[in-house]
Amino acid sequence: MTQSFYTLDAYVQTEIRPGLIGAVIGGERSTAVRWEFAPDMARTGIHHHDEHEQFGIVVGGRIELEVDGIVCQLGPGEMYYVPKGIPHGGTIVVGDEPAVVIDFFSPPREEYVRAANGGPAFDPVAESKTR
Repeated sequence: MTQSFYTLDAYVQTEIRPGLIGAVIGGERSTAVRWEFAPDMARTGIHHHDEHEQFGIVVGGRIELEVDGIVCQLGPGEMYYVPKGIPHGGTIVVGDEPAVVIDFFSPPREEYVRAANGGPAFDPVAESKTR
């Protein structure tokens, strides 16, 4: 049976990407990831994914993110879009408050679903370098 509700007290936080913790919802045609970024996190690497488009919304805190060479700072309620194949990343928390970001991927990010279910963390930066 598919789970329909994901409350904060029921989230399973796991290492989805090396050093990045999140909770994943795997659907039939898309994947949602709720990331929690600490203020002292290292900047993420630039990567791309040829099969997936990505939408994101900042729920709390502030981040800086690069998409296709353009850098932008985003806060609560602000969103971003990354088309298939476009370099992006370089994410870092701006300020002293943790950031919470929700990413949506279509089609599903099976490697993130596997990581959330006990598989190894997936490194999209390393994967981008092999393509």
